[in-house]
Amino acid sequence: MSPVPMETTMPETASCSLGSRRFGDLRGVQWRVDLGILPSSPSASIDELRRVTANSRRRYAALRKQLLVDPHVPKDGGSSPDLVMDNPLSQNPDSMWGRFFRNAELEKMVDQDLTPDPDTG
Repeated sequence: MSPVPMETTMPETASCSLGSRRFGDLRGVQWRVDLGILPSSPSASIDELRRVTANSRRRYAALRKQLLVDPHVPKDGGSSPDLVMDNPLSQNPDSMWGRFFRNAELEKMVDQDLTPDPDTG
């Protein structure tokens, strides 16, 4: 049985249909244009691309600050956490560290479920 030849042409996308790719030599920039992160307009200036990139980074930093929790900062905004309750050796399931370790175990289980087993291949 002979191998099937692979097609080497790229699929038609919005930016590919323009004929020439503006950032063909800069793969990272071209990917961002193709994914719609950067404007695909040929008239977009470098300053506009920098502005869009800076805005995206600011939005990402704000989202990251909103969603990531620092375990050393108490939720109620108090100046000092209760060290008897909130320390890594605490056996209290409601402590901040108890929640942290439960979440870590859950994350490990989910990772095991989503990772293919090489033995069953």
